[in-house]
Amino acid sequence: MTKETKTAAQGTVPVTLEAEESPLAEPEPVNGMQDLSEEQKQEIYGHILSLGRGKYDHERVRETSLIRQASNLQLVYAILFGVLILLTKILMEYCTKDIIPQAYIAGAGIVMLPIIAGMVMASCAQYRSFKNQRQNVQTVATEVQGNPVQYLAASERMKHEIDIIISREGPLSHTNNARVGCIHSSIILLYVVFVLFLALLIFAMVMTF
Repeated sequence: MTKETKTAAQGTVPVTLEAEESPLAEPEPVNGMQDLSEEQKQEIYGHILSLGRGKYDHERVRETSLIRQASNLQLVYAILFGVLILLTKILMEYCTKDIIPQAYIAGAGIVMLPIIAGMVMASCAQYRSFKNQRQNVQTVATEVQGNPVQYLAASERMKHEIDIIISREGPLSHTNNARVGCIHSSIILLYVVFVLFLALLIFAMVMTF
């Protein structure tokens, strides 16, 4: 608030006038990484790089674990397949009734279908794509030596590593998610095999004895 005087016929009369208050100047927003200093870029890229390395290492450990689970499922299916063949051979040799082996072979064929399907799903879960492999040293060296000035700044080197991790982590995560789907399908088929196998075994025991 400011006070000014106004001249009138009878003297001076104080007049109170309101001064227009100018709005506070707002700071200009930062327009992306290019407006940051080198030190600020290193801090930002360092944070992203730390998170990226952790996520990529997690996906690699996850890949190893999923492949191991798929191998265990294959082993279980192989054992069930061998037991089914062995039981069929024993029943064919010692059973005197013609109708029992025929019915058993039909049931064994039904059990065989989910066994084969489960083994196929477990095998798909073990698939490794060459696209998910890290770039070799020669490829990275050629890329850096082709434009060495760009990588003189530490922030550019960190950004380069982030780009490499992004190009590898994304496909690897997608592949691992597909592996999870294959393993879940294989486990469901394994439950189906157990139920059918138990029913077939009970049928063989009842009809034989």
